[in-house]
Amino acid sequence: MTSISDLVFHAPFVARVREGGLDVDLSMPWYRSLPISCLSGLEVKVDGRAVPADAITLTIGGVTRTVAECVDAWQEFWFVQDPATVHVDGVVPDGAVRIAVHLLQRIPYLMVGPDAALPHHTIQEERFEVTR
Repeated sequence: MTSISDLVFHAPFVARVREGGLDVDLSMPWYRSLPISCLSGLEVKVDGRAVPADAITLTIGGVTRTVAECVDAWQEFWFVQDPATVHVDGVVPDGAVRIAVHLLQRIPYLMVGPDAALPHHTIQEERFEVTR
């Protein structure tokens, strides 16, 4: 059985073309809201091709950042009820696409060592219809 901590995409699977790229919404794959600084990594593939990190931005709570910039957002939260929008620059497909993500978060209140929080990996791939 799949749990909420295994999913970042939820039906309907629709991606949007915007500003020379593609937008897709992610859901928080944890049962509690977390500081944005807990986002440790985000890898995206479109139709099996890895997207360079510098072509990926993430908008949470109206603020757009690269994943590397999330480390400084320790006072801002990704709330479980709010989607995060991933923008992949330079990808403008003509039709449906397969999008895969690997999201890595640190769960700050579950320590697995003296200075290490629990890493939580969520990997999901789905076929998306594309709207313009």
